Amino acid sequence: MYKYRRCGIGNRAFYEVLDTHKGKWQVLYHPNNIASASFWERAIDERTNSKYEQIKSHTHEDYRYEDGSFGNVMYFENNQHI
Repeated sequence: MYKYRRCGIGNRAFYEVLDTHKGKWQVLYHPNNIASASFWERAIDERTNSKYEQIKSHTHEDYRYEDGSFGNVMYFENNQHI
């Protein structure tokens, strides 16, 4: 929700989920959703200390949205506990 953006709620929720579920992760987001892209890129970069792989416009059919766009995918491993 727009009124709750940039107050840290998303980061806290994301970190709680990561603290609960260790292992390999992939996050898919729509490339045209600027707010989503900004959030995921920033949150994953901070949490992993820049240790992730990003594939923009991943061309696998499983990553295609209904509008025909291919999603961006970020891959990372979550082994740390903060």
